[in-house]
Amino acid sequence: MIADRNEMLHILVAVDGSEHALAAVRWVAQMASNGAALRCTVLNVQKPILSGEVGGIAPASVALGERDRYAATILEHASAILGKSGVAFAAEEQLDDAATAILARAAALDCDAIAVGRRGQGVLRAALLGSVSAEVVRHSAIPVIVVNPLQSKRPAVPVRLLLAVDGSVSAMRAAGFAGRLITTCGGEVHLMHVTPGLTVAGLIFGSREKTIEQWSGKHAEEALADPRSLLVRLRVPYTEQLVVSDDPPTAILNTAQQHSCSMLALGTRGLGPVSGMLLGSVAQSILEQSATTVDAVLLAR
Repeated sequence: MIADRNEMLHILVAVDGSEHALAAVRWVAQMASNGAALRCTVLNVQKPILSGEVGGIAPASVALGERDRYAATILEHASAILGKSGVAFAAEEQLDDAATAILARAAALDCDAIAVGRRGQGVLRAALLGSVSAEVVRHSAIPVIVVNPLQSKRPAVPVRLLLAVDGSVSAMRAAGFAGRLITTCGGEVHLMHVTPGLTVAGLIFGSREKTIEQWSGKHAEEALADPRSLLVRLRVPYTEQLVVSDDPPTAILNTAQQHSCSMLALGTRGLGPVSGMLLGSVAQSILEQSATTVDAVLLAR
């Protein structure tokens, strides 16, 4: 089915009062200002106050009131940003474990994606997203948009998105949401696949079948075929590129920069709880290096 250009995507944005979370709010507002048909639920999650955490000096009623005021301030700030863009939104507060509440609320509302902020230029992988955002990326059944700190406003239209595909199911899921997003705002997609170069060692010791497939371009064509067909069905304007490189993250980021893409979409398998295995190695490296190249990275598992 071809998506309606007036179809509205529902994005849940998680906010905790931090600047990197507000960057996700600003990204949604900017996309709406650029013409994307979006609606938004802004969610702030507060931890329940346990009886053992409240001392005799501060009664529970005081602690509860302080928590509610803090949540209200966070939501008011986010609402003010969204209100200026004209995007339709609702603001909600919940009491729960943050990652659990974000995932559950997104599922209950049948959201199309979740937007979270990244902390910035952290060296340690575990510090890149923060524990809540990392849990959301790891367990979300819908795409997660990781928004980099927005240093400056990019040209409004057309929105250009780089879709990097590798033939995986997760890459196709990323393509699905990316195509729908671009359809709503009349933007453009640059579809790409990175294939490794042929090496002497690979020719001598590698699988003959794989060498033939690589040399013939069979794997690249298979990786590009379904995303290409999807973009055609959605009537999304796109360009296509095959890049030969043994360093996919660098090739992808360089291509995004060369084509002035403000957003990047790719799949990740969400392999497990170890920080280095949280994402596939390509997705992890791109997240680490993307802050100066694109405004946001869309991940789907």
